[in-house]
Amino acid sequence: MKTLPTNLVFLLLFYPFTFIFSQENIVTNQETILLDVGECGNTESSNLVPEDVIFNELYSQKIKDGTIASTLTSAVHTLPVVVHIIHSGDQLGSLNNPTDEKVNTEIEQFSQRFRHLQADAPTYTNPFYGTDTEIEFCLATTDPNNQYTSGIIRHYDPVYANNNPTELGIYGWDTELYCNIFIVNQTFEGTFAGVYYGGSLDYIIIRGGFFWDGLLAHEVGHYLSLRHTFDGCTNNDCTLDGDQVCDTPPKENAGSQGGTCDSPADNCQSDEDDTSTNNPYRSVALGGMGNQSDMLANYMDYTGSCWDSFTTGQKSRMQLYITERRLELSNHSNIACQAQPIPTNDAGIYGIKIAQANICIDSLNPTVTIENYGSSNLTSVTINVFFNETLALTEDWTGNIPPGSSEEYSLMNPVIYNGTNGPFLLSISTSIPNGLTDANIYNDTDYEKGTYIEGNCMTYNTCEPFNLQTALGPGNTTTLTSSPDTNCVKGDVLFCIEVQGDVSGSSERFNVIDESGNNRGFTLRSPDCGEPEEPFCFFVTNSEFQDWATDGIVNVILDPLSTSINPEYCPINQACLTITIAEAPLTTYYADLDGDGYGDAASVAMNCFQPLSTSTNGEDCDDNDPNVNPGAPEIPNNGIDEDCDESDLVTTSISEIGESVITLFPNPSSSRIFVQITGELSYKLEIYDVSGKKIYESFNPSTIDVSYFTNGTYFYELSDLNSSKRVTGKLIVQK
Repeated sequence: MKTLPTNLVFLLLFYPFTFIFSQENIVTNQETILLDVGECGNTESSNLVPEDVIFNELYSQKIKDGTIASTLTSAVHTLPVVVHIIHSGDQLGSLNNPTDEKVNTEIEQFSQRFRHLQADAPTYTNPFYGTDTEIEFCLATTDPNNQYTSGIIRHYDPVYANNNPTELGIYGWDTELYCNIFIVNQTFEGTFAGVYYGGSLDYIIIRGGFFWDGLLAHEVGHYLSLRHTFDGCTNNDCTLDGDQVCDTPPKENAGSQGGTCDSPADNCQSDEDDTSTNNPYRSVALGGMGNQSDMLANYMDYTGSCWDSFTTGQKSRMQLYITERRLELSNHSNIACQAQPIPTNDAGIYGIKIAQANICIDSLNPTVTIENYGSSNLTSVTINVFFNETLALTEDWTGNIPPGSSEEYSLMNPVIYNGTNGPFLLSISTSIPNGLTDANIYNDTDYEKGTYIEGNCMTYNTCEPFNLQTALGPGNTTTLTSSPDTNCVKGDVLFCIEVQGDVSGSSERFNVIDESGNNRGFTLRSPDCGEPEEPFCFFVTNSEFQDWATDGIVNVILDPLSTSINPEYCPINQACLTITIAEAPLTTYYADLDGDGYGDAASVAMNCFQPLSTSTNGEDCDDNDPNVNPGAPEIPNNGIDEDCDESDLVTTSISEIGESVITLFPNPSSSRIFVQITGELSYKLEIYDVSGKKIYESFNPSTIDVSYFTNGTYFYELSDLNSSKRVTGKLIVQK
């Protein structure tokens, strides 16, 4: 089931087109699937500017006086096209940033539709249907500066890729000389798939994922003055009523109106009302063909799966419009569409692989695919790596890639993450192919998006099939439930949702509702029945996450935007939730009962967050006394080891021989020790190291120079030279 939204709106003043459908269905179910859309918000007749009124009157008059044929040229008009892709860092080949091959194919095929040469182009019993308009299109090969171009211009601009539809002209080329088509993001503001902005803007916008030849034929029809075929049943003057083309049957409403491509309905019975010979559907009695069924195959209806034809009247209207309004554009094709040789030196990046084991690793090891678009062998190129739009590194590649070929290359240096938690954009480009100027700078760059969270990653994945009542629309929700471990969460938590199934259209999305009831945004579109292209992600604060998980589970609710999603359309119809948590690492903590910042090595616990009354230092020698720890000041000579160095500090050494009192200080010392004697004493002083080796001897010294001693403990012996008495003690050298 593919259904379409009914909230269609005109934008600005000129014929915008709004519908949602699956391109895959159009390709594979051309004969059977009919796509309907609701009524537009405005009538086209209320949106005309004076020059359109003038043209409408001119066209009507030429039909009525029979001079339309003589006004038109017999030559085929070729109109040069330039496609501007305005993206926000989307990977080349994605919906928002299609490849050159994709663009070339769609432009060629929509041009074939104007000539009625498309694949399986039908024949019609109605002689006015299936007309070759003798209008075709080429991708420009020459730019406004008369330089080579591929006709495909890419711009990284996250702002204009998502909104400001009337400002895109800053990237446009001269509208007198080129037909400008813009491809913007699928999330672009508004609900349209395609829209033509006329007047001074004069360009077409196509939303990402809807760039296909049928929609191009519709929008370019507006660009060449055609109106929607469903502009009312009034048909008193077929040159001025309805779509103002006489051989398109009157139609009141867009879409099938109960019919099918092969068996259309008849929305209006006013076909015969205009009895003039201008109206081919006047009554048979008056020489006409009589009332006709709806023309669902017409490109200017909202019936995408039936699209196959313009009419003879639409051809003459477009041909006259080119003659009157766009003749310079047609004539410029002689310059803009001339054949150009393949440039000699033209290279680019098409494909980036990030070797990132998980999003908590702060370095990337990209592998890129280098493409040789030029006509010469590519033997060297500079590779430029930008991280969040800042140049991170450059590398010079050398090798030999033949024309039209490619080669994978793994960068020699890693890209280091240099931002905060959250998404990042990696863009990699080439420059100076073969040491020369690159002929086309618009195919140099590819992009890859990622996310970084600081910490040790844990991911929790869960998938659920769509609620079988999803097709009934809002309120028929799908709930994704996860049971993550919340004990070691560090910082914000990343939630990502991917959907797979009938999810290609703008209306085929879900509101993402968190456990607090907040709408976090919408799921992102992906090709029907294909792999998800990109998840929708959002961050949740740790405190909010902990609140949600108090019952051990976390829920995310998906509420369909519309009735457009068929929950049984594909082999896989499901939503998947990935929760990524940066966990704090497990750390050893020691009991710190006395609160001095030092713990007891005998009391150990492992935790990812520090418990109360613990320390990461386990060197306390007395966890019951806050004044005893490795950082405490040592109180000398009190018999207590305050600083846990396994000894008390002795600041002096005092002893006696006879009536003489001997004092050595300071002790410990880093440079000098003084010898103080009270009374009369002649003595010899000897100092030994801990091995018993004598390292010092002096008679009656008053100062001992220990600056050349190594740190450690030494022993001294002081002997009375007049008696056999002596004293011993310990000295400490501490620098």
